[in-house]
Amino acid sequence: MKTTSTKYTTVYPHNEENTDIDTASKNNYLANTKIFGDGIRETSTSGIGSSGWNGDYSCFPALYGPFAYRGGGFWISANAGLFAFGRTNGDSSHNYGFRPVVVCI
Repeated sequence: MKTTSTKYTTVYPHNEENTDIDTASKNNYLANTKIFGDGIRETSTSGIGSSGWNGDYSCFPALYGPFAYRGGGFWISANAGLFAFGRTNGDSSHNYGFRPVVVCI
């Protein structure tokens, strides 16, 4: 498992020992309370469930879903949206949306 960030990847602190995937998502969200700028802490209150802005789905990466996707899956219906994010194993899928992000500095 990769433990350090590089130019192309960001590795977030994680706390996943002896838990189910939803508990691991909550623990990982809490372990990253000081990281801002990626749109996760800014738009979600708990990192699990419909806790994003406008009721969008949010599920912090954990265990066998260590990657994040943006936009929400089409199957989430009302919970998918601009601020939605979830966990995935990294496989490609027709289920996931995509939202481009523009940052003006």
